[in-house]
Amino acid sequence: MFIFGLGSVATAVYKATIASNQFGLGQTKSLSISLIQSIDIFLLATVLYVITLGLYELFINQDLKLPEWLVVNSLEDLEHRLFGVIAVIISVTFLGKLVELGGGQEILQIGIAVGIVLISIATVQFVASRKK
Repeated sequence: MFIFGLGSVATAVYKATIASNQFGLGQTKSLSISLIQSIDIFLLATVLYVITLGLYELFINQDLKLPEWLVVNSLEDLEHRLFGVIAVIISVTFLGKLVELGGGQEILQIGIAVGIVLISIATVQFVASRKK
């Protein structure tokens, strides 16, 4: 996924600059949308990496030398990290749609849906942390 993300960034820059032979507002907007979508790819790659490390640490080798924020003690810890990154991915995806659509009724509907999902994720996180 990291390699795919790098390819996505390179392709976006190539299309916006070299392939178009123009440097204008249209190319800037197109490049911005493509780069925001590439951020999603990198976030997903990071999620996969963190989950892989967490599962490895839980089930194979608990003596890994990891930073404190990456230490996983249970599947619940892994779920909390996953929920947090999903919230960020949803937010970045919404930002990409906002830039792409520019406003209007459609973006309002998408924004309400994103808000409901983020509130749901925050509620689940809050209830789970209160149980501890």
